[in-house]
Order: sequence, then structure tokens, then C-alpha cells
Amino acid sequence: MKYFRVLVLALVLLVSFSCTVKQDLTIKSGKDGEIFIDLELNPVFVRYINDLSETTGKSAKSGIFNVEEITRELKEYPSARPVSVVSPEPSKLILIVKTENYSKLLPDKYVPFIRISDSGKVRKVTFHIGRDNYKALDEVFMISDNPILSGLAPQVDKPYSNKEYVDLLEYVFEDYLEKGESAQNILDKSFVQLNIKTSGKVLSSDKGSFKGNSLWIKLPLVDFLTLEKTIEFSFSYSI
Repeated sequence: MKYFRVLVLALVLLVSFSCTVKQDLTIKSGKDGEIFIDLELNPVFVRYINDLSETTGKSAKSGIFNVEEITRELKEYPSARPVSVVSPEPSKLILIVKTENYSKLLPDKYVPFIRISDSGKVRKVTFHIGRDNYKALDEVFMISDNPILSGLAPQVDKPYSNKEYVDLLEYVFEDYLEKGESAQNILDKSFVQLNIKTSGKVLSSDKGSFKGNSLWIKLPLVDFLTLEKTIEFSFSYSI
């Protein structure tokens, strides 16, 4: 069913009520590497999804993520190969994706998510997520095709402020929050955690902390959901 398919795929991106989203990125000596994503939804969002799915006549209680559909969609990305897509629990998704060239993960018409530049024996890696490349994700996961999900996604033309987004979630999930819960409290505990391992020693980073060839960066999830400001950070390591 198309509606349910769109709903399931969009959850990979719209993790509004997830706990910490853990992403491990291994950068090898070239521009290839491996991306590991561990995502688990908060019970509030699970209750919401189950309720919506029941309106389609399909219960999501046995599993929210359709791993076959997600695998097929990931194969559409240039220079990316899904190694493993599993959902060990109904609300949990684990992805392992290999890439031959980080700078070619998106079509050329979009600003790359990851830019790489070399100077002598130092490589600089810049992560860039903003309104100028978000539409690439929308095209793959068809978020804008669903009015419910598109309202929760980043608004490229007129972005929400973080406060406006919290107010929106309080309204949408009013019937699903348990006593004492609030969208603000949940988002305050929701982060995107990047664990990056490079082939050489990390020399500098404008976010997080690093030691040896490892770098740890923790960013508020709400920043990714509003894209009120472009998310960009860089680090360098020896090659």
C-alpha cells in the first residue's frame, strides 16, 4: 500500500521522537568507507505510527520498518551499497551502507553532504546538511507526497524555528504523550551522535572531541528537523 510504504520509508529521516540516533562512519585511506546507523523510536512516536497504520487496515505492531523497501530505495543512491538493513525489534532499525566515494552520494545537481579536499598529507572533510540538499532526500523517500509527514519534515521554503517546531509536535502528538511528557522534554534528550573513525590521526575538528583516529560529535536532533540554519562542520586528519 503506497501510503504505508511512504510512511515507513520516511521514518528513516523523520525520527522526531527517536532517542539518540547513533551513526558510525569509517573513513578509509581513499574516499570509500562504511556508514553504520542505529535508530530506535521513542514509544510516543511508536504509538502515533501504530494509530495511523490502523487507519489503513495494516497494523504496524509487528514492525514499523519495511527493510525490503528501504533496501531498494538505498540502492538508488549513487556510489552507495546497502550491506545490511535489519529491524531486530519493531521500533528499531540498523543500517550498514558502504560507499565508494562520499562526495558522490547525491546527484551532481545537489550540494554534497560530504565534501573532501586534500592539502599535502592532510585531508579535510566537511559535512553539510541544509535546505540546498535536503530535497535530494525528499526525492528518494517521497516525504512531500504525504501531507502528514511533510508537515513534520524540514520546511525548505519557510523553515520552522526550533520553538515553532516544538509547538507543532506538542499539537500533533497531544493525544500520544503520557502524563508528565512533553515534546520539549523528549527533544531535549534527542541527539544525532556521530562516531567517526579515520584511516589517519585526527588533527582538528570544529565540533565535538577527538583522540587518535576517532572523533565524537553530538548534535541536537531538532536542528536536523527544522534546518532553520545549515548544519555544517569540518575536521581534518592525516593521510
